[in-house]
Amino acid sequence: MSDFMETVGYIVLFIVMCCLLGLLFALPTMWLLNWLVPILIPGAAGWSITWLQAWGLNILCNILFKGVKSNKNDD
Repeated sequence: MSDFMETVGYIVLFIVMCCLLGLLFALPTMWLLNWLVPILIPGAAGWSITWLQAWGLNILCNILFKGVKSNKNDD
């Protein structure tokens, strides 16, 4: 039973660390967009995004712009 609880603890720790890392990567995106958009788009004076929206934007950009890797060897 102890090994099971240790494994569950590692899984929970992994999930928490992934969420914190996602937050860490989303904050610069949020700050950059909240700083640039009102400057670039004159009508967007009160426009801003939350860190959760920035996190989603990071995930979306990763899906859309990530390079496709091939495991095929061209020998």
